[in-house]
Amino acid sequence: MEMFHGKECNCYTKAVLAVMIGENIINVLPVGEGYQFSRKALDVCWSWVQKRDAVELEEINYICSCLDSEDGVDFLFYMDGAENEVIKSIYIILIEITAYIGAQAVLGKNLSLPQYLESFEEEKEYQEMLCDNMNQIDKDYYEKMKISQIADYCDSQLKENHDARFDREEMLKLFEG
Repeated sequence: MEMFHGKECNCYTKAVLAVMIGENIINVLPVGEGYQFSRKALDVCWSWVQKRDAVELEEINYICSCLDSEDGVDFLFYMDGAENEVIKSIYIILIEITAYIGAQAVLGKNLSLPQYLESFEEEKEYQEMLCDNMNQIDKDYYEKMKISQIADYCDSQLKENHDARFDREEMLKLFEG
């Protein structure tokens, strides 16, 4: 089991923490195509969290296209057009979240990782990137977003039922700011 910001967490709990962080930062994005694109990507990431290995292949393909689209409209497209450094940082964090969950989804289906997801297989590296980027936006994010409480809740639920799944609405209600 790896550590996430000082908390011992499994891969699934890290994915839950990631989408919860995504929910906390997405609303900083200006309303428009970039926000809508990011919202859909986060929704598909939640789909994996809620279904885990039962996620559809088309959802995995969508996650991957958000990171490396053939038509050039992916997170990097919106990040490059960002109006300031905070918005750019948010897109970077959303890329990290989507890539981590994408890697977990691909591995869960016993598929080969695309090259752009290989670095997200390495747990420690991903966590460090995500934490560093969150610190650039808000040094107090860990406390504000209740990361420790979310991790403890997931851990307790998973101890009771190893196959527990976490629902988006339930998690947002439990941990709303």
